[in-house]
Amino acid sequence: MKTYVDSKRKSISGISKVNGTEFIASTDNEKAEVLPEFFSYVFTLESGNPVDSGKRYIKCDSFSRDELFNSTEVNKLLKDLNTSKSPGPDQVHPKVLSELANTIDSPLSTKFNESLKSGTVPKRWKIGQISALFKKGDKTSPSNYRPVSWTSVICKVMEKLVRRRIVQNMNSHYLLQTVWFYKVVDTWNSLPEHIVTTTKVKTFENTPDTYWKDHPMKLEYTIEHGQHTSRVTGKDDTMVEESIEMNIEEQQLLRS
Repeated sequence: MKTYVDSKRKSISGISKVNGTEFIASTDNEKAEVLPEFFSYVFTLESGNPVDSGKRYIKCDSFSRDELFNSTEVNKLLKDLNTSKSPGPDQVHPKVLSELANTIDSPLSTKFNESLKSGTVPKRWKIGQISALFKKGDKTSPSNYRPVSWTSVICKVMEKLVRRRIVQNMNSHYLLQTVWFYKVVDTWNSLPEHIVTTTKVKTFENTPDTYWKDHPMKLEYTIEHGQHTSRVTGKDDTMVEESIEMNIEEQQLLRS
């Protein structure tokens, strides 16, 4: 019966023999040696040095690390998890987290705050399970497989919270100089709220400084052949660059 069911499946699990540099990998251990070697060869390690954009930087408001995350927002993120996704190396399934959101939101928010305050995360959150997924072409060629990393779902929830705080801070300091970086926004949102009629728009075209002299943003414009070419930037053209880095300390190659 199992043979019949397997023959009717559209996809076959497992990885076929893979050509290595010195031998043909046929066992799982050999495949787990050949594929990571190829993935490491084509991997590009970016420099950890900050990018010099030629712009000046400002100091952002420091966050209170005592109660940065609360149980309410943790609860919402847990309930919004995609329950069809696979679990990470800790084997905690998103379905379990979503169903137990009302019970575990408070202890998780406490753990997130402690992690941020100490500047460390649990070791299990740093582990990524690497699965090799076949793309197309010759199945024996390592170049026809792409690595997919499965990390802890709980850690991803914390990453979303950290990202949200960074974006909120950038918005409060008008650091996102392009309107397209904002979430759910269109072109009209880039104009001041008080420009709603044709008459006011016409007035704005004639005297833009009267609308922007007291605004926290400033308008830089030039007049070319009777038309305004404008650009909205933050105060003093300032920008802050922040990043989050996750280190993968352990890797495992699983059968897909």
